Amino acid sequence: MSNDKRDSFEFYDVGYGFLPTGRGKGYATEATKLILDFIKTIYSSIKDLIIAFVGNQKRFDQPVLVKMYENATVQKLGFMTSDDLSDLGIMKGQVAVYLPHSYAFSGNLFIVPAENITLIDASASDIMKFIVSGGVSKIGDNREWQ
Repeated sequence: MSNDKRDSFEFYDVGYGFLPTGRGKGYATEATKLILDFIKTIYSSIKDLIIAFVGNQKRFDQPVLVKMYENATVQKLGFMTSDDLSDLGIMKGQVAVYLPHSYAFSGNLFIVPAENITLIDASASDIMKFIVSGGVSKIGDNREWQ
């Protein structure tokens, strides 16, 4: 490893190379395939998440109140994303619930017993605003920005 800067570049650069004994063995091809597979996975996950929020087939359309365990006194707001998890080999009576984080574009997916779910009779967009705002947003408040 060297701290030498190449004269043809304004800044230091980072790269890699193969010694003659490592060339022609498919290492770069294999590494490139792995990187591309990783990028495809990330891209499709982000695309699916965006479609779930704003696409024609919204997946965050059923707001719920969730007890995370049987005798819980604290509950969480979220969205039931699937009530059939048989494709994953998960027994009936379990549902997938996405719990968004406040002030972030992230959240967690939990599998919980269906009896721990209470459906909420409110618009999904109002509940999402309420969660993301940390409970500051008012339900049904559709005022324009001022």
